[in-house]
Amino acid sequence: MKPQIRPVEAFPVEVDGRRIICLRDPANLSPRVVGLAGPTLFLVSLMDGTRTLRDLQSAVAKRFSDVIPLPDLERLVEELDESLLLDSPHFREHLARMERDYLEAPHRAATHAGSGYEADADALAARLDGWIGATAPREALDRVAGVIAPHIAFQRGGPTYAWAYRELSRSAAETVVVLGTSHVPLSRYFSVTRKDFATPFGTIPADTAFLDSLEERMGERLESDPLVHRGEHSVELQAVWLQRMGRPLRIVPILCGSLHEEIASGASPREQDEVARFLEALGATLREYGERAVVIAAADLAHVGTGFGDEKPPDAALLRSVEDGDRASLDAATRLDAEGFFRVSQEENDRRRVCGLAPVYAFLAALDADHGELLEYRQCVDPSGFRTVTIASAAFFRKR
Repeated sequence: MKPQIRPVEAFPVEVDGRRIICLRDPANLSPRVVGLAGPTLFLVSLMDGTRTLRDLQSAVAKRFSDVIPLPDLERLVEELDESLLLDSPHFREHLARMERDYLEAPHRAATHAGSGYEADADALAARLDGWIGATAPREALDRVAGVIAPHIAFQRGGPTYAWAYRELSRSAAETVVVLGTSHVPLSRYFSVTRKDFATPFGTIPADTAFLDSLEERMGERLESDPLVHRGEHSVELQAVWLQRMGRPLRIVPILCGSLHEEIASGASPREQDEVARFLEALGATLREYGERAVVIAAADLAHVGTGFGDEKPPDAALLRSVEDGDRASLDAATRLDAEGFFRVSQEENDRRRVCGLAPVYAFLAALDADHGELLEYRQCVDPSGFRTVTIASAAFFRKR
């Protein structure tokens, strides 16, 4: 046996004054979180599919001068496999079953109801309405073409969502294109699903006619990575707010993959053929729809602290620096400067880890708008103090 850990997200927590590292599946194919510390954490870090259990036992003995009994090691591997955190026959059987169930389901289920937001429709409505009610009414001067909204859990970002959705509610559009971050790798730069989205308020249908036009212009199908769509929260959280708007809407769910290779190479994303063709096709389809469609970039900004790979928790100096970078990005965004927005992250070598980089870039490059306005900026410091995520809402307009 040569155990191999799947791609996982690691984050620190403190339990009874002791710091441990928790592993979870960012693709939400596994619901379990596993906590590790000391030799066990080191052991799991070596599970790359090339080492036997004896090899792992020997490596721990050399590092810690301690021998982990083979039965204990076998139990750890069994626990990881049961938690679906190993790339194993058990996991692959589970994956095939999940994909089959997802494809056969009549809609995309509300995967994060009860964790990212309330599953009870009445309780959820009260929370969303409370946040909307707390925003200050603004004079409607121009026509809304799209918004940037967060995709963080509602309990942390609710007030910031509310600013974006107050503006979006002014639009009479019936189709909403949602460009969401994919938090796990995609097989291509952009991936769509034709599934309707269930929420505690009901189901919002996919606009398959818009997708037909988009794919016809691309000259290829854009459906891929179905299980990424199943577990990804960035589009789902927008569907909840859209359903609460209380009028018939259709959704165009699009996940955006990573642009980190372009950051490293110094190139513009447009130099990639798939990206250039997609942006051209999306822009043309939006122009075809005109005011019948609006666009949402479901995008968080910076991710800093030990929970995201930094050596130290975020302090006041780091957060000031992060805000400077965020505001430079947002300034380019409100000027509809897609390349300038991307260059801010490129020139700092993605120091802030802007996970909404791809959807905001695509949003700015394809949107038919004249100007934008920043509505709110917020830094969401995790209660643990180990990490901070920054978010913003912004609205983009066409002149009357």
